[in-house]
Formats: sequence, structure tokens, C-alpha cells
Amino acid sequence: LLVGSLMLSFLLLPITTAFADELDDLQKQIDDLSRARTLSEQATKPLEGELNVLQKQIDDIYLKLKQAEAGIAKKQDELFNLEKIVKEESELLEIQKSVFEDRVRSYYMYRRLDLPVLLLFSSSGVDSFFRALSYREAAAQQDREVIVDISDRLKELARKKDEALALKTKLEKDKLRLA
Repeated sequence: LLVGSLMLSFLLLPITTAFADELDDLQKQIDDLSRARTLSEQATKPLEGELNVLQKQIDDIYLKLKQAEAGIAKKQDELFNLEKIVKEESELLEIQKSVFEDRVRSYYMYRRLDLPVLLLFSSSGVDSFFRALSYREAAAQQDREVIVDISDRLKELARKKDEALALKTKLEKDKLRLA
């Protein structure tokens, strides 16, 4: 029995020693992997912070881009409305331009005539002479006012056309820059 026990212990000794060596190797690998994981976490923690900062910057840029697109859309609406107003005023001013030309022509002709002498000979009395003279003077004053008014409108229309053109050019540049 003693011999059997000794034999059994000699047989089991290499198995327990091999098993212990494998456990030590596994524990060493686990420790190495734990250290590598800790080092990896320490190395990536600052990068994760930078990533969060960069993501926030990207989000801010997208927000600004959306705002710029909304601003361009608003400016396009303004441009459309301005072009519509300019077109409508241009059509009205074409009609007024012919009135303007007629008024300028009649005002010029009135100033070229020696009207008081003609009125004096054609009137039946002093009262009718002064009445006709005052009517003519009132008509001339009204012509001057119409001429000045239409002239001011033409200047305003030219200013609006220039403004619309400048806005259109700026919008095209902004669109290209955003693209």
C-alpha cells in the first residue's frame, strides 16, 4: 500500500505542477492585458475629450450653415419682392414718363411764347387778361411740380434697381461660398 501511494503521488506530482504553471501563465497574461487596457484607456481619454470638442465645433458649424441658408432664403424672398416692386413701378413710370415728356414739352413751349402780350390782345378786358395769366401761371407751376415728382420717382426707381442688382450679386456670392 505504501508503494501504491508513493507511485500515485509520483504520478500526480507532474500533473499538479503543470496545472500550476498554466494557471501562473494565464494569470500573467491577464495581468498584462489589464495593464495594456489601463494604458489604452489613459491614452484615449484625452483623445475622447478632443473628439467631443471637435464634435461640438462641427455641430456649431452646421448650425451656422443652417442659419446662413435661412438668411439667404430670406434675402432671396426680399430680392424677389424688390424685383416685383421695381417691375411694377417701371410699368407705372413708363406711363408717367410719357406724361412727363408732354409736360416738359408744354412747359418749354409756354416759356418760349410771349404769353402776356398774346393774352393782352386776345382778352376782352383787364380782368380776363389777369385771369388767363394766372391760369397759365398755375398750369405752369403744376407742370413744374409734376416734372419734379416724376423726376424724383425715376431717381428712386434707379436706386431700387441698383439695390436689387447689388443684393442679387451678394446673394450669388453667398451661395457660391456656402456651396
